[in-house]
Formats: sequence, C-alpha cells, structure tokens
Amino acid sequence: MPNTPDYTAQAASYALKFNSQSRSNDSAAVTANELVDRDNLLFFIEENFKTNVKGGVKIENLRAFLHALVKSVSVLSDDKTFAILMHTSFFISTGAANRWYFGNQSSGWASTSWSQFNTQAAINSTTPASMTGFYSNTGVDVPFDMRNFQVFGSVLNTGATGDVDIVVFYYDNDDPSQSNLQNPVFLCTVPTINLAVAGTSYSFVGSASPSVVVPQGKKIFAFIRNTGHGGAGTESLRITLGYQYSKYSSGFTV
Repeated sequence: MPNTPDYTAQAASYALKFNSQSRSNDSAAVTANELVDRDNLLFFIEENFKTNVKGGVKIENLRAFLHALVKSVSVLSDDKTFAILMHTSFFISTGAANRWYFGNQSSGWASTSWSQFNTQAAINSTTPASMTGFYSNTGVDVPFDMRNFQVFGSVLNTGATGDVDIVVFYYDNDDPSQSNLQNPVFLCTVPTINLAVAGTSYSFVGSASPSVVVPQGKKIFAFIRNTGHGGAGTESLRITLGYQYSKYSSGFTV
C-alpha cells in the first residue's frame, strides 16, 4: 500500500492547480441567504453522506456542500478583518518646529495633552528615536501578534498653517537592566500632512509593510512634529489618532 504523501510536500502542486485557472483574484460576492450555519452544515453531512448505503454519497450533494462551506467560512484572502487597538483624541501646544511629541510624562498616550517631546533632528525609517524607559507609559502595549498595521486619524492647527509629520515605531517593553527602550523597529511614516487652511481638520493614514508583524509584548509609539511651526509663540494642534490591525492564526504566515 503506497504511503500517503506529505501535504507540505504537495503544497506547490496544489497551488499550481489553482494558479493555472488564471483567475483575477476578485472577491466572490456572497449574499446573506447563501450563508449556512454550523448546525445546517453538520445536519447536511449526516443526511447526505451515508456510509454502507448504495448511493449514499452523490457528487451533486458533495458539490453543494463544498459550495456552502466555502461561502460560509472566513477566507483570509477575501475576508481579512480589521480591528482597532487604540483610538484617542488630544491636543499639543507646540513650541517649535524641531519637537517630536510622543505623549504625556504623567498619563502616557491616553492623555488629552501631549507635552513630552524629543528634539532629535530626524526620526525616520532608518533613524529611530532614542527613548528612555522612564517614558514607556507613552507607548501602546501590543497584546498579541498584529499584522497589516495602520495609523490613522486627523490633525488641525487652530491658528496657523504648515506641515505636520508623523512617524511610528515599536520597541521592546521596558527592561530594568537598560536605561533606554531596546530594539526599535520602524512601522510607518505618514505622508507629510499639509495643513493649508488654519482651523481645518486634515485626515491622514500611514501603513506598515504587509510583511511586518508587530509581536506580542512590544510597545508602539507615535512621534508627531509640527514641522511647519512659524518660529514664534505656541501653535495648538488638535489630533485624533488610532492604530488599526488584522490578526491571523498562529499557523498562518505571509
């Protein structure tokens, strides 16, 4: 009796069978009356797949079952679901163009007033911010592995115009043996937001690379700079900020 092939070794040939169909990969529309609940699926199996009965399994019933099953389950390539890790609203009284704000020393990222800042010349995909563990409460904790990370929101300058820049990183959690937070990883840069009209809210979105997985136990930090600050006095930014993600099972990789 021949050995059963290892399904992992057969994966490439299985994929080829589907790729050879040359389909466009558009999502198939499924209407509500085509969805079948688990009870009906199980009852259908018992009713239509009889053992030791002549004609107990009919190809027509098998096709019907497979169609119902495919339409009733979540398919990752079509039904990727997103959720919100964090959404908050706050203001920043910005005092200069070289300040990257990242939260509040006392009440962290959830504060309605972000006042803690870093005057590092550049924070970008290759230059992370140097963060001491003292400010670890300004980062949002990651409760499980997350994929397809996005930062989104809106920003308004109450009395002036100019550019605003936002960069997002994740770091290790605080380590008592280290003075600074370790292993920063770049997530995304929001395209520069041009606040062309004072008192007007402008929306923004920034996306991490699809291959990036934010691991459980990390902390996410957003750094916000009023790059267009006029150079004198205080300019107030009103901001909404959110983190969005999708979650796959532990056995799924991209």
